[in-house]
Amino acid sequence: MKATSSSSSSSNPGTPGATSSKSIASINGEVVLSVDPDYGDFLPSGGTSEHMLVNLSSQRLAIKVRCSDNALFRVNPVFCFIEPGLCASLIINRLPGPPKYDKIVLHFMKNSDKDAQIKEIFKNPNANPEKLTIPLNCSHSTGKDHEDDKLPEKK
Repeated sequence: MKATSSSSSSSNPGTPGATSSKSIASINGEVVLSVDPDYGDFLPSGGTSEHMLVNLSSQRLAIKVRCSDNALFRVNPVFCFIEPGLCASLIINRLPGPPKYDKIVLHFMKNSDKDAQIKEIFKNPNANPEKLTIPLNCSHSTGKDHEDDKLPEKK
């Protein structure tokens, strides 16, 4: 199974000049997971970013959240199931620290076993979860309107 992702932007009618952006992941051409917004913006003093995860598939998704810097970031939840057609909220908290580029990686896979323990699903050596990355930017100004203040992405 190969996961692909894409991003799209649309105007947010409630805020002049603001944009809403989301990432969409698919497995074998089937769209399964949407994340909105598809990035996190933080100040060096810290902050919180809330993201909506939407299961667009016909099966339950198991999700594990990983972070590039656990000393600076806290995420809630770390593990979750999302039933078909439903959504879950992902909260990312950044503690005060130096500006730098980080990322959250969502490891996800379909799971139809209602009795499965989520941590055990990801511990299974045969598990091959798909991945979707959420870039996390920290600069002295926030928002997509300040592209010149952002740190360059790691290659």
